Amino acid sequence: MTEAQEFRVIVIDDNDKIHEDFTKILTPKSTSPLAEIGKKLFAKQVPDSSPLKNTRFNLDFATDGQQGWETIKQAEETENPFTLAIIDMRMPGGWDGLKTIQRVMGTCPNIQVILCTAYSDYSWEEITHNIADRSRLLILKKPFDISEAAQMVLCLCEKWKAEQKLRKQAEHERIENEQKSRYLAIMSHELRTPINGILGMNDLLISTSLNHEQNEYCESIKRSSEMLKSIVEEILDYSQLTGGSILQSQDIINFKEL
Repeated sequence: MTEAQEFRVIVIDDNDKIHEDFTKILTPKSTSPLAEIGKKLFAKQVPDSSPLKNTRFNLDFATDGQQGWETIKQAEETENPFTLAIIDMRMPGGWDGLKTIQRVMGTCPNIQVILCTAYSDYSWEEITHNIADRSRLLILKKPFDISEAAQMVLCLCEKWKAEQKLRKQAEHERIENEQKSRYLAIMSHELRTPINGILGMNDLLISTSLNHEQNEYCESIKRSSEMLKSIVEEILDYSQLTGGSILQSQDIINFKEL
């Protein structure tokens, strides 16, 4: 059985009827309106494995922009963020939809937004000019069609899910690369220390009374040690380059203590 996907959605609208509408659309009871929506959208029976059937929404509501923003901010701080905010444009007595979107996007950098409105006090050019990341915003006109609203919500939630997956992969790769570069730096440091010891002792040995053959042996040790040291230095330089910064000796000490 396919595991159900769960998304957090908040509806910010001063009209309780809109809250009821999205509750009926996104949180069906015994029978699934989403399945019926799927039939309309795709003109065929939706199988049990359909994403429409296996998607669950955890809904929250707010009646004004500031209340909605505070709810979203608290969710972000507790690491239980909202996937999607559905925001009305006209909300008398407080922030309008544009100001609410600006505050919401500034607080929650990954949230998707639907601007749900019958009448807008701003042109599309004014809206896009005042919103930095327009890729996270869609507009839904009231009165809206149930199929259109459901499709828009599902698409934005899937987009959010895909972006989250990419961010996690990128963070995992960053940490993995950082660990590799630190490991290379530590190993090259540990190899360089005994090589320097060999070179130092060999220099002391050369300064003593040695016959010609012994001097040749010492010179051979010196050449080989210096070649090995050069290789280790190249490994260290590579590890610093791939790590994106120069690792200081204190970094190595701290890493070794972990």
